[in-house]
This record gives sequence, C-alpha cells and structure tokens, in this order.
Amino acid sequence: MPRSKSLKKTVKCLVCSLTTDCANLGLDVCRACTVFYRCRLKELERKLEGKPLDELLRASLSEKGESAPTEDSYSESAPSTSTASEASCMTNKTAAKRSILERLEQGYRAMCDTRLTGELNNRTTPTHPLDVIEGKYEIIPGTFRAIDAANRIFLTALLQFGSCTFPGFSELPRDDKWTIVTNFFGRFRAFDAGYRAERAFGHLSEKTFAGYTLSFDGSMSPNFFEGVPVSDEKEARRIMEDKFNGDFRTGRKHLNDAKLRHEEFLAVLALMFWTTDGLPVSEIASKHSKTSRAAVLRELHSYFRDDLGLDDYAPRLGKLLMLLQIFEMFEKLPPKTIYEYPPKTIGHRP
Repeated sequence: MPRSKSLKKTVKCLVCSLTTDCANLGLDVCRACTVFYRCRLKELERKLEGKPLDELLRASLSEKGESAPTEDSYSESAPSTSTASEASCMTNKTAAKRSILERLEQGYRAMCDTRLTGELNNRTTPTHPLDVIEGKYEIIPGTFRAIDAANRIFLTALLQFGSCTFPGFSELPRDDKWTIVTNFFGRFRAFDAGYRAERAFGHLSEKTFAGYTLSFDGSMSPNFFEGVPVSDEKEARRIMEDKFNGDFRTGRKHLNDAKLRHEEFLAVLALMFWTTDGLPVSEIASKHSKTSRAAVLRELHSYFRDDLGLDDYAPRLGKLLMLLQIFEMFEKLPPKTIYEYPPKTIGHRP
C-alpha cells in the first residue's frame, strides 16, 4: 500500500535493493517484487501437487537468465527439540553474533520448555520430573481434550515469549498483547508443528504435531472426544479431518519444500509474530511491529551475506516472504473464543 504523504520517503526494497516509496506485504518491498511473488504464490497454489517450490522459483529465474542457490545450500538441520535440558542449554554460534536472533533462540527454547513441562504434567499420569529433564517421555496421539489443554499452554507460552523476546511487548495494553498473540497463534501453530514434524518424523510421514508432545495423523480413536461435550460427533470428526488435511498437511508440504535453516525459521517466526496489518491494535503496537520487523530483516540480510556468503539471496528471501503469505491464509482464531471457560460445545460450526 502507498505510504501516507506525511510519512512518505524513499527506501531500499528489502528483496531487490532498488528504491521504493511504497510498503507492500507489510514490509519495505517494492511493487514489482510484490507482484512477482504474489503471482508465484498463485501459481504455487495451482501446481502444489506438481513441482516443488524450489523448482518453480528456479524456472522463473531462468526466464530472466538468473540462477538460484541449490537446495543443498539450505539443508542444514535444526537443533533437536527432544529434551528440555538440551533445548534450554543449546547455543547457536550465528545467533550469538546478533542480539535479535539470540533473543529469538532463547525465547523459542523457553517457549518449548514451558509447553513440554506443561503438557507432560497435564497427562493422566504425569511424567516424573527427572524423566522430563532427561527426555524420557513418549510422543502420544492427541485426544481433543489433550489438544485443547496443549493449546491453552501454548498461548500462555506465547505471551511469555513476547515479553521475554521483544522489548516493549510487556508494556503494551492488555488488549494489544492478546490480539497480537491470538493472531499469531492461528498461523504459528501449523508453522511450528510442520517444522518440528519434518525433523521428528521425516518428510515421508503423514504424522504431525498437535501439541508439543502430541501427535496427529488425521485418524482419531473411538475415545478421541471422550469427556468433551459434542453435539454431533460425526461433524466434529469431519472438522478435525479438514483441519489436518488443510492447514497441517499443506503447511508440512511447504516447509518440506523450503528446507529452512534454524535461523530462517526464527526470522520467519518473528516476522509472523509482528504481522499486525489490519488488526485493531494501538498506534504504539503498530510502531513496535514496524521497527521489530525491520530489525529482524536487517539481521536476516546479514546472515545471508556474512554467514552463508551469498551475494544474490533475493530468491531465498522471497521464499521466506512467500511462507508468510502462505501461512497468512491459515485459520485465524477469534481472540474472544480461544480461552472459553468452560469450553463451548463442539461439533458444529459457529
């Protein structure tokens, strides 16, 4: 969208480095790059069952006589998130050089620890604390009640993540914090589940995460809705299957194509968190959003240029921006209905 006259200034496009006076995709991205990647996004939606994302990007670049980095350049695996002690104690040499990536790494690990301990202690037979620390626990199939509890723990962890990772988030009005986190939750849940599932289950598996320690593969046991008020169990099962076949399965396919490095995952996480365009938030929250996203992108540029030694990383940056657009299409949960006490009766659409 064009900048307002009072704020209008010329900046460099974050993708192609040419000058622009417009902001698109919620970032300083010129109109030409925006059109290019949106067109590719539409093409991707049509050809999702055909060519992978890398091939589509390479094909588009070859038309312009350019070349894209190979998949091997980005195939480094992320640190394991299998145990609480390992997760909280891991360091990242690249992130250590940069304050934002370092805070994101620490905040993400703390979030994982909160989810892990919360879910294991919520089980019918809580996991022994020593087993939690030593990583001696099972990933079990999720039930509706367990997934609901995991989501509530997740939301609490996200509020802690925002306060610990981004200066100023804790000072925002209560409504702003809740709006930002619930908007983020709907997209990040599928993004994080797909990212972790690729590493835990392999890209050929249909299984994904329905919580930090809960798995889901689209099938549901006879007692899946046990202890939950269900007005129409058949309809409730259909809704769960649609959710799995939509957000979670689609998200896994995109993430498998993208082959994110851990630093890229963290950067997309932060950009996704501060996507506040169109949200009913205060002016100060919007300002935090703009400055935080710009700072994350500066460190991402530095990571590509200094750590990976890439001169032409615009295609890779474009792919990350496309992931933001793809997960933007996933379900956004209404802030007022996520934390209902008692939970509403399920089995029907609102």
